[in-house]
Amino acid sequence: FFLPAWPAACALAAALLTELTGRAGAALRWACALGVAATPVIVSATVFRLYNPGPVAWGALTREEYRDRLIPPPGRLVPLLRVVGGLAGPAARVLLVGDVKAPDLGAVPVYASLFDEQHLAAWARAAPSAERLAVRFRQAGIGVVFFHVGGAVFLQERFASFALPPPGAASLADFWSRRLEPLREWNEDGRLAFGVYRPRRRPGPPRKLPLPG
Repeated sequence: FFLPAWPAACALAAALLTELTGRAGAALRWACALGVAATPVIVSATVFRLYNPGPVAWGALTREEYRDRLIPPPGRLVPLLRVVGGLAGPAARVLLVGDVKAPDLGAVPVYASLFDEQHLAAWARAAPSAERLAVRFRQAGIGVVFFHVGGAVFLQERFASFALPPPGAASLADFWSRRLEPLREWNEDGRLAFGVYRPRRRPGPPRKLPLPG
C-alpha cells in the first residue's frame, strides 16, 4: 500500500541529506549509509528463508515440489487443486471461493484478485433469489465450485469480501445449502476445510454447509 508514495519518500530523503547540516545531517547520512549497506544482506536472508529457489537449481527439488511448499497453505493447496482439476475435467470452469490463486488446477479457473470484488459476492448481491443466482452460475459456465473455507474467512475478516445486504445474503444462503452437490470434501479438526461441489440445476434437500466468510 505504501509503494505509490515510495518515489516521493525517496525524493524527500535525498533532499534532507543535502539540506540538513551539523550533527543532525551527519547522523542522517550515517543512518542512510548503514541502511544501504544492510539492505542486500536483509533481502538475501529474507529470500533465502521464504523462497530459496536453490534446491530447484541444483536438482534437489522439482518445480512441482517447490510450488507445493511455497504456495500457502504449504503442501496442501496445490495437491488439492490437482484433485479438483481431475474431478472437474480440463474443459470445466471452476469457481474458486475463498482463494485467489489456482496453480496446477488443470481446468479453467474463475476467481478475482485479492483486492477485487469476489465473483460470488457480486452475483449474490445482484440476485433476488437462489434461482436467479443459479441462472448467473449457468451464464458464467460454472461447472464446479472449489470452496476454501479458511481462505473465505480471511477474505471476510480483512476485506469484508462476503458482506452482503439482506436480499443477497438470503439468496446466497438458500443457494449454498440447496444447490451445491458435494463431489469431495476434506475436514480438519472435525470441521470442513475444503470442498468441491457441482451446482445443481434444481434445488436439493437442505444441507449444512458453512457460508463463505
